[in-house]
Amino acid sequence: MKRPGINRMLVEGLLLWILVVMVKATTSEDSLPIFLEEPESAVISHHASVTLPCKVLPSSAVVRWKFNGDSVKEGGSKGFSIVGTNLHIANFKHKRKQDSNEGIYQCIAETSVGRVASRPARLSKTVLKRFQSREDLRLNGTIGYSIVLPCQPPISSPEANILFELNGTIISTSSDHYQILSSGNLLIRNLTLNDQGTYRCIAVNPVSNQNRTSSHIISLSVRNYTQEIRHFQYHGEYVNEYPGSDTSQVPPVGSCQLHSTDTPSLQITVRGDSLTNEILKS
Repeated sequence: MKRPGINRMLVEGLLLWILVVMVKATTSEDSLPIFLEEPESAVISHHASVTLPCKVLPSSAVVRWKFNGDSVKEGGSKGFSIVGTNLHIANFKHKRKQDSNEGIYQCIAETSVGRVASRPARLSKTVLKRFQSREDLRLNGTIGYSIVLPCQPPISSPEANILFELNGTIISTSSDHYQILSSGNLLIRNLTLNDQGTYRCIAVNPVSNQNRTSSHIISLSVRNYTQEIRHFQYHGEYVNEYPGSDTSQVPPVGSCQLHSTDTPSLQITVRGDSLTNEILKS
């Protein structure tokens, strides 16, 4: 009968041998390449320096690069250079098609066992279009209330960061008072007289730092409704009885005054009699 200790030693030895074989297989010159790091898509500003990484096992694998399906050649008008296994572009260009570095890049690793291609990586230029033209906007707000100022961001790649300008002062971050919404609109909470003025929307490309300012303005007036806000007279049945007549010659039936203070009040007078108390009690 075999002792349990011997069986355990045999199993552990077998597992160790399998592990060694697997390690050798992954590092052998005759194994299929494995990517440790691949190039990724990115938005690049004009004249920027770019390095696309490519790391593979085994280290003996032959690494090449492709650009838009064609093998990359160092130098030339596109300014490619291969540093180790990485592809370097010293001066990213996109204006002239024949010299443009915009396109799809792939790293190709090869051993005697086979060839493997990395995932495609697209390098594209930054974009920031102008704001669409629109008419100036006038808005009214009330002290203590909230209001949303609209902003339609222009086309941008990558997505632009939105700022606002108020009377020459930049609003760039959100706070308890200001909040730049994901839509690009500006939410102002608890309005004060200091919020009154002229607003402009500004878009900034986060990669190129290029910025655009809207051509239209938003004029915000902030009011404090503690004074009488409405006073009018009406002519009631006299207007209906004589359609088309000159109502300026018809004695008014009564008047209505609406006041807004901390406690709003309504005063209605008909033929000289005040109905204020009766109406508010009913």
